[in-house]
Amino acid sequence: MFSYADKSISLDEFATYLLETQRREKPTSVSSYIENKYEVFVTSEITRYEDSQLESKYPEFKTLMQEYQDGILIFEIMQNEIWNKASKDSAGLVNYYTSINRISFFQQDTMVHYTRVKTDLLLSKLVN
Repeated sequence: MFSYADKSISLDEFATYLLETQRREKPTSVSSYIENKYEVFVTSEITRYEDSQLESKYPEFKTLMQEYQDGILIFEIMQNEIWNKASKDSAGLVNYYTSINRISFFQQDTMVHYTRVKTDLLLSKLVN
């Protein structure tokens, strides 16, 4: 039927595609139906091939996909090793909260003076 990138597509493969994608559609002539389905089939086959070749054709894309997969792996490890364990360890959470609660976060009082000045000259007199 046709070939691309050292791959040949047979009439049997197209016939299988027609059977798998068959559904009720607006009536048309058989020849226009087959022609439209053939165009969609060829486009989908070539697109599938091109998608499979993205990482070999574009090194930047390969790097991006590797970073994406690494990020997913890191997320899964953190989810399993940190967040899931922490949510199941209720006694540990109570102990942690108790130890943190004893620490005073406001150990010193802070005084703030807010002054509004109209000119830079007044500001320089206040700062110096």
